[in-house]
Amino acid sequence: MKKSKTIGFMGGKFLPLHMGHIYVIIAASNQVDELYVVLSSSKNRDRELCERDGIKYIPADIRLSWLGEALNNLNNVKIVHVEDDQWDANYDWGIGAEKIKKAIGKPIDFVFSSEKS
Repeated sequence: MKKSKTIGFMGGKFLPLHMGHIYVIIAASNQVDELYVVLSSSKNRDRELCERDGIKYIPADIRLSWLGEALNNLNNVKIVHVEDDQWDANYDWGIGAEKIKKAIGKPIDFVFSSEKS
């Protein structure tokens, strides 16, 4: 019987991408057969966050490029982009999860995070 591949997922805004993100992604990629790194973006939300934090707005395509360059030697890592314009106290996590599952297209065995909670 052929063993099925383990699928992992790690998501984030990567705004900006930093070495802590890279560390967690590499560690996660060593624990699964395939790791999907999902960049979640929303122009309005991301602009607001950049303004709040006093940094220049970084478009999703730039962050995707950074992820691609940083992770190009990890053959089991796939980068996926999901636009998610929900951004308020009434965020519907079910809708967000469905977007991610649809983008990955495979059952997810493990979820990784760089957040404390």
